[in-house]
Amino acid sequence: MSRTFRKLVKWCYLLAAIAVILLAVLVQSGRSFSHLLGDYNQSIAAYFSSQLNARVSIGHIESEWAGLKPSLVVQDFTIKSLDNQPIIALKQARLRLDMLESLLNFSPVWSNLILNQVDMSFVQTADGFWEIPGLPRRAKPEDDGKVQLDSLIDMLLLSRRIEFQRSHLGFTFNSGQQIMLDSPYLLLENADEFHRLSLQIDVDEQPRSVYLIAESKGDPRDQQNFYSKGYLQLNRFPTSEPIAAASAFLLGGKSALQGEGQ
Repeated sequence: MSRTFRKLVKWCYLLAAIAVILLAVLVQSGRSFSHLLGDYNQSIAAYFSSQLNARVSIGHIESEWAGLKPSLVVQDFTIKSLDNQPIIALKQARLRLDMLESLLNFSPVWSNLILNQVDMSFVQTADGFWEIPGLPRRAKPEDDGKVQLDSLIDMLLLSRRIEFQRSHLGFTFNSGQQIMLDSPYLLLENADEFHRLSLQIDVDEQPRSVYLIAESKGDPRDQQNFYSKGYLQLNRFPTSEPIAAASAFLLGGKSALQGEGQ
């Protein structure tokens, strides 16, 4: 019994030593070659285009490797559908990769992700739901011509903290009315199956016209097992007609409203 235990301990030490050596080699290799990443902007964009079945464009990539959490700075990143409809565009993204969590989840896990100057548009359908142009709400994974964002959504749900700074959101209602909203701050926090969204929106020159906190549990793509609740505060919102539709977009029609003004 004691001999078996000693062998087991020996193998554990050996495996731990091998793991440490491999991590050291990985870190040193990353430090040595990370500066070359910017030379492959087009190749990286082409890879993501094939994976997402969309048109991905990357302006420039910079990288820095410190310990087990390398960081990236991506400039001028856009995703468009194959028929050239915009899905998302951002001026800059700062990402810090958590290598240990990534190895445990077999998928990239970002401990901190900051997105600057994000532009997105949403269109209301005839049945009152919302979708992104170029990304139909009813798209099925097996549809060859549809954008496949499941891998990107998985990565976002695994990331611990995602912060949007100075976002510009456009909403086109079924009636034809359009509004543009500026969001100086949006934060998404994830912990396993739990997700929290904090959102602030300024309308015209009125700061914090919309303030939202939404908490959810589960995968938002699995409607049967996804649960969410939220708090929505409106302060001098300039028009009342889009409120119900906007709250339905943000909270699935389940919200607690508190506000003043029109």
